[in-house]
Amino acid sequence: TEFYMSLDAAKISEDKFIAFCKDITWKKITEEALIKSEEKYRELAELLPQIIYETDLKGNLTYINQQAFDMAGFTREEFENGINVFNFLDHEDRNRAIENFEKVLTGNTIESNEYTIITKDGSRLPVLIFSRAIQKGDKVTGLRGGIVDISDRKRSEILRTIQRDIGMTISESHNLKDALDKILNALLKLKEIDSGGIYLINEPGGELILSSHRGLPQDIVEELALVKSDSFRAQLVKKGEIVYGNRQEILKKNSSYKHNWYSSIAVIPLKFEGNIIGSCNLASRKVDEFSDHTKIVLETIVPQIGNVIGRFKAQIALKESEDKLSTFMDNFNGITYQVKMKGVDDYEFCMFRGN
Repeated sequence: TEFYMSLDAAKISEDKFIAFCKDITWKKITEEALIKSEEKYRELAELLPQIIYETDLKGNLTYINQQAFDMAGFTREEFENGINVFNFLDHEDRNRAIENFEKVLTGNTIESNEYTIITKDGSRLPVLIFSRAIQKGDKVTGLRGGIVDISDRKRSEILRTIQRDIGMTISESHNLKDALDKILNALLKLKEIDSGGIYLINEPGGELILSSHRGLPQDIVEELALVKSDSFRAQLVKKGEIVYGNRQEILKKNSSYKHNWYSSIAVIPLKFEGNIIGSCNLASRKVDEFSDHTKIVLETIVPQIGNVIGRFKAQIALKESEDKLSTFMDNFNGITYQVKMKGVDDYEFCMFRGN
């Protein structure tokens, strides 16, 4: 039979020692079981599609699984050099996260919370974070929890909201300007976007007319209210391609572009029945580059906007035509009629007006 012992000895004279032996077999068995359990926990954590993390009392990461490296983009060397979990949160979320962190450490139960994390490449990722205190005996040593990427869910939610708002535009708007304003208000619900404008092409000259805008500096509105058909901006739209960029990239393509009020911009052509009818120009002062989440939403929504604007303009043109016809009929001093043909020799009068 094998067993474990601890041995403590002390010298009591030149040729004598006293020793104390203690059976620690149960302690060793418990420690080995704990190590095996910890290994199984780590193996399971590495297989999960969510981030699993542990921190000390100050929020410094002491363990993360492989998904954390894949999602956040940092290296193992950076992790080993020390990473604080709060440094990866959006600035607007940090104070709330610290408050919740401290509540959990003091024994409070906090439900999962939504935050935005900033990955190493600057991308913004909406996540759901849940955590529990790590206890060793009666002592709290840190936090353990999980981080779930909720990009798809958030994208679906914002898509439904914007689509609903845009879908109601035609029925609730009194004129084209009102409709365009409602469309822009819907797009500004995207967190990264804080300003923008909708341009419509003025036929037959081809100029771009700023028909609605939100959050733009007044000098920009005055300068860009009309964009000539042969200008860099107009040619960009008429190519029919979506353009994303930051201030530096725009300057490289067009050195005369001097505006510096935005950090990133998106220029998305508006199409109706295959024809370019304008563009939706959106900007941000918050981020240097729009996230994939924002780009996917925009590229899903903007084609619908082109159709809404096209249909709305068609309805306006039809109403104007009907009003002109009605005015003509009311002022025509004669007899007018409309005949509906049912066959070669079969017809009926369906409208008869006159004096």
